Amino acid sequence: MSSVLRRMSVASRLLLVIAIGLLVSSAIAELYGAKLSSEYTRTVKVGPRVASLLVVAAITSSGRAEVTVEGADSVYYVKVAGDPFLLAQQFRSLRLNVSNVRSNVDLRAGVTFTAIQVESNPFLVQALSLLGNVIPISEKKENVTRITESVASDSSLLIVSTKDSEGEVRYIIKYSVEGYSRLTAPETFIVSAIMVALAGAIEYYRRLTVKPFL
Repeated sequence: MSSVLRRMSVASRLLLVIAIGLLVSSAIAELYGAKLSSEYTRTVKVGPRVASLLVVAAITSSGRAEVTVEGADSVYYVKVAGDPFLLAQQFRSLRLNVSNVRSNVDLRAGVTFTAIQVESNPFLVQALSLLGNVIPISEKKENVTRITESVASDSSLLIVSTKDSEGEVRYIIKYSVEGYSRLTAPETFIVSAIMVALAGAIEYYRRLTVKPFL
C-alpha cells in the first residue's frame, strides 16, 4: 500500500488523506459529537383533577420544537425565559401541587424534556400566565394537536394538557438544533467518494501523459 502511495502525485495523495480524514471525523462526530436533532416520546395519565405539563428546555443551543399532543381535550403553551431547572420551584411558588416529575436530558443536542403532573384547577392557566403569555391551541384534528415553536437558549417551551375525563395524553417531540450544522454520514461518504474518484482520475490522466523512457 505504501509503495502505491509513493508512486502517486502529491495532489492525489492529499485528496486520499482528506477523504479518509472526513470519514474518520464523521464517524467520531456521529458517536460522540453534537447532535443536530433529538426526539422524545412520553405517555402520561391525565384527568379532571390532574393536568400534564411538558417542558422543552434549551440548555446550550437554540432550536425548534415540533410537538404532537394526542388525546388531550385542551392544550395551551407558554414560552418561559430564564433557568429551566427552576421551573418546578416556580410552579410551587404559584401554589401548584407538583408531582411525578420525569426528565430526560440530551446533552449532545443541548436540550432537556420534562413531564410533570400538577393538580388541575380552574386557576391553573391563570397561574401559569404569571410566567408568560399563555396561548390556547384551538386547531385540533382527530384529537391531535400540533405545536411548532422556536426555543431560545436558556428558555423553555411549556405545554399544558388537560382532559375532561380520566385517560392518557401522549407527547411526541422532535427537536432540531439551530445555528449549528455539519455533514451527515451519507453526505460525508459521497464527498469522500468524489475525492477518491478525483484522485483516481488525476493518476489515470497523469500516467497517460507521462511518456515511458526508451
